[in-house]
Amino acid sequence: MKNLLLPQHINMLRVSEQASNFHGSLLIKDMQRLAPSLYSEEGEVTVDLELGKDEEEIPFCRVKLNTEVVLQCQRCMEPFKYGIMSDFLHGVVSSEREAEALAGHYEPVIVEDGMLIVQNVVEDELILKLPIVAMHPEADCKVRLPMADSGWKDEKEEVKNPFQVLRLLKPETK
Repeated sequence: MKNLLLPQHINMLRVSEQASNFHGSLLIKDMQRLAPSLYSEEGEVTVDLELGKDEEEIPFCRVKLNTEVVLQCQRCMEPFKYGIMSDFLHGVVSSEREAEALAGHYEPVIVEDGMLIVQNVVEDELILKLPIVAMHPEADCKVRLPMADSGWKDEKEEVKNPFQVLRLLKPETK
C-alpha cells in the first residue's frame, strides 16, 4: 500500500489545539536543497508527524522519518544506498526571541503566520543526517587502501633531521 502524500503546509495555530497526527510520504525529487548531495533523486521519505501542545502550552512538532537515499562513494565513485531514520522534537515558535526562550529539549522551528512547511522541516533533518564524506563501508567498497600502520618502510628513504642545516650556520668551537 502506497503512503499518502503529506500536506505541504499545516496551520499550527489550529492543529496544535486539537493534537493531530499525520502519516504519509514526501518525494525526494521535490527536495531541491537535498538533491545536490545525492547521486539519485529517486525514492520517498516516510514521515509520521505528531502535533500538539505540551503542559506549558508550547506548540510542538514530533517528526519520525525513514528513508533510503542513494549517495556516491567518495573512494570508488560508485553509488550506494544510505538509510536514514530519525526521531526529533521541535518547539514551534514565531520569532528568534521565542526560540531563545524555548525549553532545552526542543529544537526550535520558526513558522511564518503560524504555517509549518512540512517539507522544509523534513528536508533540513535529512541534510543534517547525511555523512560528511559519503563512503561505502570498507568491506563493500571496490577500492582497497593500503593500511597506514602496515610497518612498511622504503629502505632508500632516509630520515632527515630538519634542523641539520642549522649546523652549517653555527660556528665551530674548539
